[in-house]
Amino acid sequence: MVRDNGLDHLQHYASPYYDPEKAHEYYERTKELKGRRSTSKLNDEGKIAWTYTKDQIKEQKKREIEAETERKQATIAQHREQAKQSRERISQRLKALSDYLKSIEVPKGSSKEERARITEDKKAQRAQASAEAAAERESISAELKSVCEAARESYKKAKEDINANYEEIFQEEFDKIASEYAAKSKKGSKQRDPRVENALRNRGLLT
Repeated sequence: MVRDNGLDHLQHYASPYYDPEKAHEYYERTKELKGRRSTSKLNDEGKIAWTYTKDQIKEQKKREIEAETERKQATIAQHREQAKQSRERISQRLKALSDYLKSIEVPKGSSKEERARITEDKKAQRAQASAEAAAERESISAELKSVCEAARESYKKAKEDINANYEEIFQEEFDKIASEYAAKSKKGSKQRDPRVENALRNRGLLT
């Protein structure tokens, strides 16, 4: 036999964020309502609906922001790895050149001038390679910085859009609830169904 809790017959507003079966249980855990939207205009059932709905929307918003955070972090991590690999290739190229130059031997019987020319030629090649490597590294760092800044700006803009979008969702859902669960003034208000009153009192929603 299903026990009548005094609230089963209540009508619930239609919304993908509201589950009437979970709302009352959820309200017990989150009685303290926060936010800029006053619940004074809501009756007890409306407060239950808004508390549950609001936090469902918050969870969805949180997931979207987390997805944008992960996207930003993945973009930055990808380009940092690419930059790291590029730097490693530069270092490997320099080492290969150094090893090659070391392998060049001065022919036996070479004059002092010839030996000096060969030595200076090696130094010149090393210097040129080092300068080119330094320029490449600087270019890689600048590009990485630009990409990271763009990713952070994109995340910032996406987060602002999400916040703005969910402000509209919060307000739309609150307005829906307020229209269906408006608090009645004490003057001339109808007496509450005793079953509902007892159920709310047992849940600590009435004193």
